[in-house]
Amino acid sequence: MARTNHTETTGIMFTNLPTVADATYSPDDYEGLQSWHVVAYVPSTLRYYEDDVEAMDETNYDALIDALGGTVVRVEPTWNLRPDAYAAAWDALVAEAKTVGVAMVPRMSLRDWHSSAALLLVDPANEDRMDAVRDCLDSLSDYPFLDEDAYSRRESAAWDEYLPMAWRDEVRDVCSAMNREDGMNEEDDAVADFLLDHADDLAPIACGELHYWYGFSGEYGPSLLSSLVAAMDSSYARWDAFNADDLDRVRNFLRGRV
Repeated sequence: MARTNHTETTGIMFTNLPTVADATYSPDDYEGLQSWHVVAYVPSTLRYYEDDVEAMDETNYDALIDALGGTVVRVEPTWNLRPDAYAAAWDALVAEAKTVGVAMVPRMSLRDWHSSAALLLVDPANEDRMDAVRDCLDSLSDYPFLDEDAYSRRESAAWDEYLPMAWRDEVRDVCSAMNREDGMNEEDDAVADFLLDHADDLAPIACGELHYWYGFSGEYGPSLLSSLVAAMDSSYARWDAFNADDLDRVRNFLRGRV
């Protein structure tokens, strides 16, 4: 007979929806929850090496929680209680979880699972919650996002955080190259300061000319400063907030250097 892999996942969710009794090595540690389904891992308790994967899992977890009604009972009594008090606190949390139909246990080691992680459990007796679980699992079976708009907002926020640093780096790279060649005069210094001082206004304009950008990896192309020059040459870029002489100096400073 083939061995069942109880912890196969589709995205953040456990494909076979195993029970705690089937999936864990120590079901007796989860009194009152053994029949509950192990639905998903909690991304915040895992280690990631790729920001985009982490963001996708966190976005899907948030969407799953919303689909389950938005409330999760954390079943974790205070660790330093006496054994009898701990058991009573555990029973109280399980009872509370049953009123909601959704629980989270902070650490559970599963068969075939690569690490101990916080896991989301759903009461099989709660039909509404189980229907929501199946709907989300069906969605993830043929598409990686439960809420692609939310993921896009995360990526945009990551890009907005990265952009000022990338802008400063490009300006400094140009200045360093000029210093290695002929040096920079006072007007050059003034233009470089202008580019840095107005980064919040200029960088978003340059972004409109980028061919691509990825917020989580920080990759983009072409360069921001060459994109700024392209924006200066475009008919749709608005420059009402800037002095024309300043823009001419910036254009002359950048041409041939980016």
